[in-house]
Amino acid sequence: MSDTHNAFDLTTEAGVEAYLADTPYACTRAATLSGGSGNFAYRIYLRQPYEGASTVVLKHSKPYVKAMRNITFDVKRQVFEVEALRRIREWSPASAFVTVPTVYSHDEKEHAIIMSDCGAESSDWKGSWGTSSEGFMHGGRGNKEVCDFFDGNQEAKVMASWVSYGRVLETFDGSLEKLRDPDVRVSEEEGKTLGRIVEEMDDAIKNATGTFVMGDFWPGNLVLSSDEANNISQLFVLDWEVARPGLFSLELGQFCAELVLLMRFNTTVCGQDAGLLLDEFLSSYARQIKPDFEMCRRAIVHLGVHLVTWTPRLEWGGKEATQEVVKEGLGLILDGYIAEEEWLQKSVIGTLAKSVT
Repeated sequence: MSDTHNAFDLTTEAGVEAYLADTPYACTRAATLSGGSGNFAYRIYLRQPYEGASTVVLKHSKPYVKAMRNITFDVKRQVFEVEALRRIREWSPASAFVTVPTVYSHDEKEHAIIMSDCGAESSDWKGSWGTSSEGFMHGGRGNKEVCDFFDGNQEAKVMASWVSYGRVLETFDGSLEKLRDPDVRVSEEEGKTLGRIVEEMDDAIKNATGTFVMGDFWPGNLVLSSDEANNISQLFVLDWEVARPGLFSLELGQFCAELVLLMRFNTTVCGQDAGLLLDEFLSSYARQIKPDFEMCRRAIVHLGVHLVTWTPRLEWGGKEATQEVVKEGLGLILDGYIAEEEWLQKSVIGTLAKSVT
C-alpha cells in the first residue's frame, strides 16, 4: 500500500509546527506524546487559546502501524475514529465523567485529526480506576445504521483477529526467546484444539454484526484528567480507530487480561487493587448486560489468548514469570473452551459467570 503525497512531514515536531502555522492551531511548540504504537501524536501548545483551551492534540496516521512499519494499516481508519468520537459525544451527557475527546478538525489529505486535550497533567489508567465501555455502547447496540457504517471498517476486523488469534500457534513454535530454555510448547492434541479455536474465532470476529464495540479496550487507552487541585475530573477513552461491529466477550476478555497481567507482574504496586477492580469491572458489566455462559466462555478464552500472545512479546517481566503466565493463558484457553457452569463460576471471571440467570 503506498502513501498519498503529503505537503508536510507530520512524523516530526518541526513538520507539525509548520503545518499548523497558518491555522487557528498555530503553536509555540509541538511535543511528541509518549504511548501509542499505531500513530504519531503530539500535544500542541497554542499561541492563542482555542475554545478556551491552551493545548490541543494532533494525531497523524500513516498507512502502517508506527511501531511495526511492516504491518500495513489503511489511513481510512481515521474516518472511522472521527465518526466514532463524534457519535459517542452525541450519545454521552455533556457532564459525563467517562467520555471521549472532542474532534475539532479532520484533514483527510494530511491524515491529521485535531482534538481536545485530556490535559497536560493527564495520565493513562494503570490500575487506580476501572470503568466499563458498556456505557458508550448503548447508542450503537442493535442500531443497524451505526453497525452498517462501521462494518465498512473491515481492516479493523482482520487486524483484531490477527493480533490475537492469528499469533496463538506461532507463540509455541520456539521462535520467542522468553519461551525457550526451557521450551514452552503444546502437544499435538493441544495444537489441534488451538487450531480449531483460532478458526472459529477468526470467523466470528470477521462476521460479527449488530453490536458496536470500541475494539481496543485496555487500560492504556483510558486517560485520567485532573483539575488544578489534582482531583480526577474526567476519564477519557481514546483510540477508536478499530471501532466496528464486534463481540462484547472480546472486549471483556482483553480488559480482564490486562488486569490479570497487572496482578501477575506488579503485585507490590497494584496487584491487590487490580484484583478488586477486576471484580468491580465484571460486576458493572453484569448489571448492564445479560451475559450467558457462551459469552463467559468466549471471554475467558480471549483472556487466555491475550495472555499467550502478548505477554512474551512485551516487556512485562522476566523469563520465568512470563512462561508461567503463558502457561496460565494456555490453560484458560483449553479449559475455558469446554467449560461447564461450575468451572466458569470459580474462574477468574467468576463474578460475571455467577450473574448468569
